[in-house]
Amino acid sequence: MKKRKNYTKPDTWKISRIIDAINEEVPAKKEKIIIPKYQRSLVWNKNQKKSFIESLKSDFPVGSLLLYHLGPQENVNRYSLTDGLQRTNTIIEYDNAPTQFFDEANLEDSFINKILSFVSLEINITNQSKLKKIITDWISELKGFSESIGFSSSKLAYEIESKLAIDLAKNDLRNLEDILVPFNERIESDSNIKDVEIPVVIYTGPPENLPTIFERINSKGTQLNKYEVYAATWSHEKYKIEIENRELIDLIKAKYDALIEQGFEVLNYNGVEEEFYTSQFSIFEYIFGLGKLLSKKYPQIFGEYDSESAEPDSIAFNLLTVCLGLELKDMDKLPDKMLMALKNGQTIFEDALLNSIAFVYSTLKPFIGLRANVKKRTDSNRNIIYHSEYQVVSLVSAVFKRKYNDNIEEKTDWNINEAKLRKNIPLLYLHDIIKQVWRRGVKDFDNRRYDEELTKEKWDIIFNEWMESQLKRSESERVRLRQEDILFLKYIYAHKLTSYQENSTDEFEIEHIVPVAKLKDAIKQHVTTLEGLPISCVANLCLIQKEINRDKGDETIYQYFDNLIQKKELTQTQANVELAKIENFTFTKKNELKFVKSITKDKYTSFLTSRFAKLKQQFYEHNKIV
Repeated sequence: MKKRKNYTKPDTWKISRIIDAINEEVPAKKEKIIIPKYQRSLVWNKNQKKSFIESLKSDFPVGSLLLYHLGPQENVNRYSLTDGLQRTNTIIEYDNAPTQFFDEANLEDSFINKILSFVSLEINITNQSKLKKIITDWISELKGFSESIGFSSSKLAYEIESKLAIDLAKNDLRNLEDILVPFNERIESDSNIKDVEIPVVIYTGPPENLPTIFERINSKGTQLNKYEVYAATWSHEKYKIEIENRELIDLIKAKYDALIEQGFEVLNYNGVEEEFYTSQFSIFEYIFGLGKLLSKKYPQIFGEYDSESAEPDSIAFNLLTVCLGLELKDMDKLPDKMLMALKNGQTIFEDALLNSIAFVYSTLKPFIGLRANVKKRTDSNRNIIYHSEYQVVSLVSAVFKRKYNDNIEEKTDWNINEAKLRKNIPLLYLHDIIKQVWRRGVKDFDNRRYDEELTKEKWDIIFNEWMESQLKRSESERVRLRQEDILFLKYIYAHKLTSYQENSTDEFEIEHIVPVAKLKDAIKQHVTTLEGLPISCVANLCLIQKEINRDKGDETIYQYFDNLIQKKELTQTQANVELAKIENFTFTKKNELKFVKSITKDKYTSFLTSRFAKLKQQFYEHNKIV
């Protein structure tokens, strides 16, 4: 029987040995730990890090680090950190700033009560919390737990005296210092984890097994998503390519630079631009960078680019999988498909993909790009993503497959398909969001659905069902406006507002025609028969000039102008001119809002039904649905 080779060797390393192997360019132990490029990003949150450090201090068992022995180089033994990045990063963070891991949980009530009793303050929750905060804040400002850098009982005593606003005699202050000495000594002693030992497993087997090992050992703990697993399994040499797009490389580089800033060394990465930009990259790295690039170029479609996130974006993986003719369940075959797509030229492929995205964006931009702000400032300056990821994958892949063949060459019938897609995509986009088609799970990415032209009869059915569900809403307070309602309004106002704003600097806000305050009062008046009303029904929403909307408060627009006339701030003629402009956006007349003086559910529902009919007609006219 053939003897089985043993490639793993269990060991234990002190924390000081790990810190030395990570931080020092010439480590004292002649050992260097390096991060492989397929390692996951830094994902542990603050509580996970604190829990790990407390486990080390308490001598609790912790998971082992897995090191792959790379061999010696310049008399230094080099190891690749195959598993344990989160734990290793936490150790380095703690070594650099141990005081940041101290919180009020480290302060015993008996110790706090002893201080309060000494300074003659009542022992209660308020004083306990105040004193704990004083001590915690003072410690967090320090660089470490040693007297040489400020962690002394005398300085803490002065801090307590100052922040509690008490005046202690010199003798009392010294006595307070004596109370604090044991506390400081205990905290300083507990903070030293450098002699703590943790288990280490050293692997010396074939390096091609590392991605598989990485995938298997991460089946528990902080769960890897499938894209992070691909980082490991797609690192094979046969999936290495050169990347021509420098901006894309910049985004890959940013991930590794973040690890370098944490004090790590990344395998085969030294931060030198000349070497990095001419090196080869894995298919995973290419798709990772592409996902970040898409967010930078098209935040209104793919979401805001987060420069601090090193997590892989799923959108690029899903988009490429479908565009290249695979089902999402077969994503593991994407590297081979990518190599085939890139064989005719990387720039050709990227241009085809980006052109397909640009086409989709150009058809949707008049609507999703319209700045119809809502009242909250936080909402007015951010891109609202109305669609799900699968919906935008469907849209882009439809264009990509209609425009390009397997050799990434433009198809001869593209002109015909282009006109059809340009007309149908915006309307099917709205349809799918109203019907929540893509939020019920993955549909088949059938591009033929974009051949369908939605007739007025079909829209009538869709809108009637939608309005019926809206009228069933029971709201007693102002609610956050639904994204599909905002989007529908944009399909009406996009044409009207674009032409208006060419000659005006007015800002507009989405507001309720029947004010929320008046609807809430009606609910209170009919409390025995009325639990709520569809306050934010789309038929009660419109665009109003920002300045007027802020001034009118809880009045209807007509009540607001009647008051201005009564105050003689406007004449009736002047008010009529202004109201005519506003009615061009509200699609209402004064007599239609007479019921606001005495709101009932029937009157309000009748108003909503009547106005929604007007909104539908506006939608049909502006979007040429006949």
